[in-house]
Amino acid sequence: MFAQPGLTVFADLGENNVSDGLFVRSALLGHLRFGKNSFDTGFETNLKSDNNPFLSGYLLSASRTLQTKGSTFEIRGFGTWTRNSEFLRETNWGVLANMRHKRFEMALGTNFRTYAFREQA
Repeated sequence: MFAQPGLTVFADLGENNVSDGLFVRSALLGHLRFGKNSFDTGFETNLKSDNNPFLSGYLLSASRTLQTKGSTFEIRGFGTWTRNSEFLRETNWGVLANMRHKRFEMALGTNFRTYAFREQA
């Protein structure tokens, strides 16, 4: 059984009420899959933004796949930490259960998202 590493890169661009114009973000995510386990981690950077922090976010995720007769289950735990601005930060962590059975897929989970002022505020 050998581990299967992978890399995902994507960009996000848009405009919102606090961006004061166009923002461009890029993210780099790496994953490692071995057997029934998977680990993902990555970071997000601000390429064009009015927000000061260049490194604006971090992600950590782990999952395990379980198989039964005709169905596949995946249990995933995740956590994200982002700096939305020099004064505001966000944490989001939770758990997700995913089930696949023939042509159907269902997911059920919960998360806890918190916005808070950083120490500089």
